[in-house]
Amino acid sequence: SSDLAATALRGLAARIQAIERGRDSAPAREQAALDAAVGKLREQLDDGIEGYRGLVAAAGHTVAASSDGLVTSKQALTDATDRLAGLAMALRELS
Repeated sequence: SSDLAATALRGLAARIQAIERGRDSAPAREQAALDAAVGKLREQLDDGIEGYRGLVAAAGHTVAASSDGLVTSKQALTDATDRLAGLAMALRELS
């Protein structure tokens, strides 16, 4: 669900912040490894945020499709629901 995705993204952001704070006081020889870890987690966060934006857009399409009453809206609603389900699965895998 969108709540789980948002929670996972906030958790990932908190992990990045914790590593960044630790990196600033870590020995110089450790900082490069911590920078690499932050970079990897940042990529995951960016991907997750992009996916979340897609989730929000798909939800909007779902609402729009369900409100116009056309026969084709049922197919659009089904398609949007399928996209939402797939995106939710992908976001769970990221977390």
